[in-house]
Formats: sequence, structure tokens, C-alpha cells
Amino acid sequence: MKKHIQILGATLLVVPLVFADVVSAMEDMPSTTTPESSQQTTTEERVKARREAAKQKLTDMQATMIKNRCKQANTIIANAQRRIATFQTNRDDRYTKLVDKLDDFSARLKAAGIDTTEYDAQVKALDVLAQQFHTDVTQLKQAVDDLHDMDCTTDPAGFVATVKAAVELRQDVIAKGREFRTKLRTTIKPTLAAFKVDLQAKKTHEEQ
Repeated sequence: MKKHIQILGATLLVVPLVFADVVSAMEDMPSTTTPESSQQTTTEERVKARREAAKQKLTDMQATMIKNRCKQANTIIANAQRRIATFQTNRDDRYTKLVDKLDDFSARLKAAGIDTTEYDAQVKALDVLAQQFHTDVTQLKQAVDDLHDMDCTTDPAGFVATVKAAVELRQDVIAKGREFRTKLRTTIKPTLAAFKVDLQAKKTHEEQ
């Protein structure tokens, strides 16, 4: 999966390279990512929101450059769509199912007489991260889908704003995934190891 996210990142970063001069001129532009609203139900509405959130507008020269070159990114964007869909299935769904299994395990521990207060809090914290990860992956997929569906030649500013949003969302996905795995490694796994010791001790005591 690490390879998939690296490929995805490389793919998205190639998009601005199609019009490198424009992106270079906009490097100091503040973040253009805007939270996806439940009222933004169409590609046009989402692109408009991102465009309007941009603090710096395209010059006429930049807009012309985008219009002339943005279609070259179509194949790249289509490939990114396929990779995100695969990543969503292989990583996003896996995180959700893992949290569900950990949650179900709590009932079994309680039935065995194990105090799960700390464990339940850890699982809840992990669930929050899984939900945040799911939201970021969903928004990343939506942004790339919008790039595919929009007409970049009629809205070059919206196209650039959406590219930047996709790149920023990709960074969020990487950060959230890393945080999830760290939380799993540093809290859940040690707790499960302690439970194993407790259960073995109970079993030994009962056999005596």
C-alpha cells in the first residue's frame, strides 16, 4: 500500500508540472483547500467553492497557459482515479474493518472477566482516526473525480484550485494513515499483549 500512495502522489504531482510556470508563480499562495459541504452536491459547486477560496487569482497569461495545456493531464488524472479507488478498498476499508474487530473483541474480553476500560478508550481513539482517514480519502477521490469531470479550458482557475486541493488532501491522507498505524502500534498492540498474559494467568489459575 505504501507503494500505491507513493504512485498516487507522484501522479498528482505530475499534473501541476504540465503547467510548471503557473504553479511556480503560485507557490506562495495560501492553502486553497476548503471543506466539502453537504450542500456542494455537484462538480460545478465544489469547483466553484475551491476557486472562490483561492486567495490569489490567475493572471490572464496564467489562465491562457492552463487552457492550452490542461487537457494533457487527462490520462494522468484517469490513472489517479483508478489508483485511488484501489487504495480506498485496500487501506480505507481495512482500517474500518480492523476497528470493528477490535470493538467486537471487547465483549469477549469482558466475558472472560477482563477490565476493558482502557482498551475501549484506545479503540475509540483509533476509530476517530479511522473516520478522519476515511473522510480525507473520500474528499481526495472527490477532488480527482472533479478534475476528471470538469472542463478545465472554461474554468482554468477552478482547475488549478482543485489540483492544489488534491495535492493537499493527499498529504492529509498520508499523515492520517501514519497516525493511525502509530496509534495501533503504540497503544492497541501492547494492550493486547498484556491481555494475553492476563488470560494465560487466569487459565493457569483455573487449572490448578
